[in-house]
Amino acid sequence: MTAAGKSRTHGGVEKQQRKIHQADVEPSSNNHVTVQQPFYAQPRAQLSIAEEHEPMAVCRPSMTGATNSYQYTGQIDNIDERDTDDPLCATEYVHDMYSLFREKEPTTSVRPVFMESQPHINERMRSILVDWLVEVHLKFKLVPETLYLTVNLIDRYLERDEVSRPKLQLVGVTSLLIASKYEEIYPPELRDLVYICDRAYTRNDVSC
Repeated sequence: MTAAGKSRTHGGVEKQQRKIHQADVEPSSNNHVTVQQPFYAQPRAQLSIAEEHEPMAVCRPSMTGATNSYQYTGQIDNIDERDTDDPLCATEYVHDMYSLFREKEPTTSVRPVFMESQPHINERMRSILVDWLVEVHLKFKLVPETLYLTVNLIDRYLERDEVSRPKLQLVGVTSLLIASKYEEIYPPELRDLVYICDRAYTRNDVSC
């Protein structure tokens, strides 16, 4: 771009900035100047979205009739009906299995306050680890169940054993390896997991 073009562009930007500043300043009735804050600087309580205009289509529950809730009251589909002839699916045991899962859930689930037993790490460090694992999960194009099982394994391990700050990433990548072997057809190779950790751990550290 030539010098004249840069000058015109710079002059246009300055004019636009003066217009913006002039728009933010309005004279009041008592001859004082009031500076209006832009919308992003105002408190959240002052922001209002679509206060005057009602959306064209709003889905609201019907408050007339016998039911007044969002709960589905129709006939429940039998999702195991198509697998009744497959002996590998064992559909006759489905209800017993889910009853057992529901019975064991209160005693086998991870406690909500399990991070309180960790003296060296906190919830913020765990969230950073999970964010990093999400990026690794996307990089390797793994199935969603692998990520869910990875986080579950991390939480279960942190609930039982103390983990130092340098070893937290090792716990995450090892959990990812275990979950990948369970869920994936082609799990990531061990050398790739060592590489994404910037070689902070060895192959033996991850595999053991």
